[in-house]
Amino acid sequence: MQHQSMVLDLSLLQGQGKLQRLLVSLICQTIFNLRLAVHDQFSVTLVIDEAHRYLPHHDRQLADNGIFQILREGRKVNLSMLMTTQSPLDLSLRLCFEFANVLLHRLNGADALKQWPGLDEQQIANQQVGMATYLSSQQVIPVKVALPHWWRKEHSNGLYS
Repeated sequence: MQHQSMVLDLSLLQGQGKLQRLLVSLICQTIFNLRLAVHDQFSVTLVIDEAHRYLPHHDRQLADNGIFQILREGRKVNLSMLMTTQSPLDLSLRLCFEFANVLLHRLNGADALKQWPGLDEQQIANQQVGMATYLSSQQVIPVKVALPHWWRKEHSNGLYS
């Protein structure tokens, strides 16, 4: 199973937020428990797009959520997670404290930066397309996101090769 991907498309459950949250939490808990039972493990990364859809609305419910469990304890079983969301305001501050690394693209407003104090609000708000800010271990590093090869070919107009 190494170097393989599995995609779970929950789009048929759109509008069933509570069911989606429960399902993703159970899947994450099951994966975590299976990893605890196996000693010889290869690295696994779970990717959750639009993660705010699958997280509990209240902090008191986080401890029982599979996503939170993986963020807190996944490293010990070679299990990591990549989450995306349009706004950090959709994420609990308690959850954000579990992130080892953060990649921020254009945030507007002081409220959106509460989770990461010390960032320059103007710098984050005025990032150009393709620019981001990488946060890791109290380091703040501006980065340029490389264009994928397929994009270069489709949008080249002689500018990219």
